[in-house]
Amino acid sequence: MPRAIAVLDSNIYRSLSEEALVALMEKERQVSVVASPCYQVVQELMAHLVPGDPEYGLCHAALSRMGRHCRYFNGYSYMFKFVADGLDQVAVAVFGRPVGDPAMPEVLAGLLGDIVEGCVLRNPEAFAADFAEIARHVRDARTDFAAAVRGIESELAAHLIGADDQERGLRDSGRRAVICKALESNSVLEGPAGMIYRQLAEWLDLPTNPLPPAGVARIVEGFPTPLRFFNRVVKGCICDGWRVEGKKRLGVAHDVRISFLISADARASGVPIWLVTDDQLIHDAAAAAGLANRVLQGPTYLDLLADADAIRALAEETSAKTT
Repeated sequence: MPRAIAVLDSNIYRSLSEEALVALMEKERQVSVVASPCYQVVQELMAHLVPGDPEYGLCHAALSRMGRHCRYFNGYSYMFKFVADGLDQVAVAVFGRPVGDPAMPEVLAGLLGDIVEGCVLRNPEAFAADFAEIARHVRDARTDFAAAVRGIESELAAHLIGADDQERGLRDSGRRAVICKALESNSVLEGPAGMIYRQLAEWLDLPTNPLPPAGVARIVEGFPTPLRFFNRVVKGCICDGWRVEGKKRLGVAHDVRISFLISADARASGVPIWLVTDDQLIHDAAAAAGLANRVLQGPTYLDLLADADAIRALAEETSAKTT
């Protein structure tokens, strides 16, 4: 059994050279760390595999590296084992069953294998519809996320500053300061947790009114990193003028989903999961949640792989479930 499962984000795969990938895989093999793909990372990259996309070549190369990095041989053929989607983790923890599409792993694994084998480059027309659908799914996820952020902004304006004209209230510096201070506290984690509970319950055709305090509390307790990440994004929009619909913040919606992997209980077949990313927002959210040891900067991860004792210590530390 491996000591840990490493999940690398899209920018890490974009930046890896072929030589660095070979060296990385050898280092991981020596210390029993196994890489696994993440749905959101795969979808983010595949969304660029549409005709005319300026990042087509870069993202195809990144996916090829990911496929070679994460595949394993089962004695007959190469396979991929995805780590559980973040919302599936929450649904299982709160409702006892997942909400994801059971066909998605097979579809994404098949496309990833076709990329590694060169099939997509040889016959791109045969895969055009698949990648167009993934690109549409990614766009919809970003649109839904932006709407969720705006919804939380309005809710905070209504409850914390009591503004009749919420847009006007949010423009007031004194009232904005009240919201920004609140977004740094534990008390407003229930806001995004309730939003997640309601979304999952609706998908499972369960009642959402009123929201059960115990269910919301379970999300706050078990998944503080994405909740803090989400609140930081809301704060950025209110206090710093961020535009989640803008090009600079396009990836935030998927980053939040990826950050669900940073949980005290996050496991794959009983093995702890480490997220490898240079995204500072994710690191800040994990640190605020007391889970900084479960997310690693790219250079830190590479250095760690060279130290078998450090790998062993971190694996033991992150294997212990905490509350």
